[in-house]
Amino acid sequence: MDNGHCVATVLHMYNLPRQSGAMTEESAVLESLCDALLQTVFSGSRPERKFYSQYASSLGGRLQFDGSKRHKSNSDKDSCKKPSWRITRPKKNVKRVTPHDISLFHGLYSCEFNLICHNWANVWFGLDRGKRSTDKQAERAQKELEAHPFAIALDHLENAVRSECAGAFPVAKVNWITVYFSCTEVLRNIARAKRLEPSCPGCDPGADETEWSDWGVFFAEGMFASADEYLDT
Repeated sequence: MDNGHCVATVLHMYNLPRQSGAMTEESAVLESLCDALLQTVFSGSRPERKFYSQYASSLGGRLQFDGSKRHKSNSDKDSCKKPSWRITRPKKNVKRVTPHDISLFHGLYSCEFNLICHNWANVWFGLDRGKRSTDKQAERAQKELEAHPFAIALDHLENAVRSECAGAFPVAKVNWITVYFSCTEVLRNIARAKRLEPSCPGCDPGADETEWSDWGVFFAEGMFASADEYLDT
């Protein structure tokens, strides 16, 4: 659903000014999306600092030693004091947002309500959507479902279905394709507004919309890094 990390990038871009106090007004739609994707996009909590590291980590970036920032061994007071570790930039499609992470009901439906589906453990034990159940929880839920009549399973399923199909932001009914395309459009508009250009020499600005979205992502990464430097000073 989030090819190229477009949705996650837009939500992290929205979160930065919200958490840093640069934007006091909130967007109801974006707030709801942040809540619905809290586990997958923000790894459980919206960052208040270290925005680039949190962004890269949530998308599949890895901790890596940075030799260029190695501490000097002498006693010079001007020695580099920067950390020797950094979060690497995630590759595209390293970590994707899947229906199982967004909607318990959608995940069960796509699995044809098979007992081995991990989402049954979330339903059975009342776990939040997007929170990955453990193998032990999944195994226990499977045994419980096999041992009890299906009517009991429906009792557990009722709360999950009600919360995801009704209310102010029914995640099971959201058109996630529209969410994705809306976020790619946001990134394209940012790239054009900042007068960024596609990387291919002589490329027609209207020829490849995907490339404009990529430049929007690159701009966001630079913004996160700049915000971290500013907040650390």
